[in-house]
Amino acid sequence: MAQACALVYSFNGEDVSDDDDAELIRIARLVGVTADQAHRDVAELLRRDLAQRRGKWRAVLPHALANRLATTALQDIPFARIQECLLNGAPQRLTISLSRRLGYLDTSNEANAIVRDWLGAKGWIGEHVWNLNEFGKAMFRNSLPADPGAGLRALEANLPAYAADTPITTGGYVPRALRSLAWDAALFDRCTALLQVLAVYGEESIAKEASEIHTSLFYICLSGTHATAEQRAQVVKILLSSDNASECTLGFSALDAMLECNHFSSDYDFQFGAHSRNYGYRPLAI
Repeated sequence: MAQACALVYSFNGEDVSDDDDAELIRIARLVGVTADQAHRDVAELLRRDLAQRRGKWRAVLPHALANRLATTALQDIPFARIQECLLNGAPQRLTISLSRRLGYLDTSNEANAIVRDWLGAKGWIGEHVWNLNEFGKAMFRNSLPADPGAGLRALEANLPAYAADTPITTGGYVPRALRSLAWDAALFDRCTALLQVLAVYGEESIAKEASEIHTSLFYICLSGTHATAEQRAQVVKILLSSDNASECTLGFSALDAMLECNHFSSDYDFQFGAHSRNYGYRPLAI
């Protein structure tokens, strides 16, 4: 039962009904027991300090334990059962909770496979990644850390057609996701390329956010990326040599950020699932 409960980030541990929005009954079905039995088992987890309670909500904690239990659960419980109980017809809140747990399991082969299928270029999230509803946005944000490469490939493969008179319409979740992905120096060039497209051809609000995020990646501190100075300088060089005025403006903003030497601050989120991360490249002398 601890493994089944750990598959989701949190769950309603008081409702033992079989209603459409009931969560405990679905977790119980993962291991073939009733909701009443699951309730007793969760109560035992609470007594052993292996779970915590906040109102009607329950969660297996600490997260290091929950992540290990969830990894084992993905190996022991057939995915068809997980799909039946936590995905197909499940309450959206419970499915989102599952995606949040998967985002912390980047070292699990099973979690990688599930997220890769979701975020694939033709996956149910990946195919519509530029135009997701609120449920889809939560699923994308939560699961992305489990397979960053799959998410980036989906964004590249499904980039909408664009032109000066047909701007790209999407949500702020896309440029923010690209900033998180750009932490990896190997993905930096691809992420900045997409940010540049959004900054030049996105609708006004998205273009503004993409431009600001693009600039933020070029500061010497709190950049959120480990791209080398040479990588960043090459991006700036290409932008400054462009015939497109908007791209040149992006280049000047990036160059100005690279030359900044004090008063660094950032309001961005640097966390990314369970990945061990810092604030990006930082000179030893600072």
